[in-house]
Amino acid sequence: IAPNVAIVVYDTEDEYYANTMAEGKSKGEYSGNVIRVNLEIANLKTVAHEVFHALLLKDGINDDTAQKITSNMLKSVKKVASPKLLKELNDFAEIYKETPTLQSEESIAQLFGILAENYESSPQSLKDLINNWLNKLAKSLNVPVENILGSDKDVLDFLNIVSAKVASGEVVEQSDIEIL
Repeated sequence: IAPNVAIVVYDTEDEYYANTMAEGKSKGEYSGNVIRVNLEIANLKTVAHEVFHALLLKDGINDDTAQKITSNMLKSVKKVASPKLLKELNDFAEIYKETPTLQSEESIAQLFGILAENYESSPQSLKDLINNWLNKLAKSLNVPVENILGSDKDVLDFLNIVSAKVASGEVVEQSDIEIL
């Protein structure tokens, strides 16, 4: 679904930092159509987070549009998210306080990663919100929307398939996102 995006996995932190512009304790990054993963400390949340960036930006969406999409979603999420989820997202956004234009995109990318790990245990109101947002995101990314995401299981399958395939180095095919 994003054929120009490459995924490079580094076995050690030394390899990762030698080949990226990352600083601090970076688990992964997306830049220049390349997802780079620091395998030594990455997890499924990391992979899903970076995949979100690739999906959001795959068709050349500009920074203003990306910020608008993710800011709107973040506002909605904050209305229904648990205090624990809000704290996790706010803590994560603090990392980007020097670049506030990235805060909403990074927060939503992190939410995508969190959902891939914890979707089943999320409250129904958040599941419904994510369901609707995935439909809007699919439309904005020019991914054909043939059917509305119908059930929690559909959303969970989508999140799990995408993050699991990326984690195992498999290609994400159009059929994997048929749900959209």
